[in-house]
Amino acid sequence: MLEVVTRDMMINEIRELVDLGHGIKDSISGRYDLVNASQTGRQLFAGTDPKPAVNFPPVVTAQWEEQVKRLYLLFTVKESAIDVPTNLEARRRIAFFTNSLFMDMPRAPRVRKMLSFSVMTPYYSEETVYSKSDIELENEDGISIIFYLQKIFPDEWNNFMERLNCKRESEVWSNEENVLHLRHWASLRGQTLCRTVRGM
Repeated sequence: MLEVVTRDMMINEIRELVDLGHGIKDSISGRYDLVNASQTGRQLFAGTDPKPAVNFPPVVTAQWEEQVKRLYLLFTVKESAIDVPTNLEARRRIAFFTNSLFMDMPRAPRVRKMLSFSVMTPYYSEETVYSKSDIELENEDGISIIFYLQKIFPDEWNNFMERLNCKRESEVWSNEENVLHLRHWASLRGQTLCRTVRGM
């Protein structure tokens, strides 16, 4: 909350004074020493120009209204732990997406000025997508690929079954279209090359 106010809502000069009010870090000892007005010779929120340092009421702009809305949501929205995804990968992707919304992105060049490029992915006799026999085949310990992935990604397997409207695993194997979805589901979690091809 303090970061939103000091980083986004305060002007640079006032932000520097707030930092001074919290303390100055000693470059040798690494400790923070409190600084008061007598040491700096300046008062908190005192500007260098004759204009008042705190303008009230503030000048209403579109950017200011957006910051007020953000601050209001931080104060009022109560997020329940039940609504947070249990899957760590899902949380990572959502956090990455929301953080990217506030990135200072440079303007893209015109298409005619963009450099063309090609991507080469070398591979040797590696299956891109598992076949039906591959995911059913058991190793010397009696464990198949699909059984292993079900135990490693139980929540994703449940979501997959719900997406196919299947109650039992046998319903997945009885439909060729579902088997194709199953092969893709297993390949995206067990085959690095499959994830690479999908990303391109």
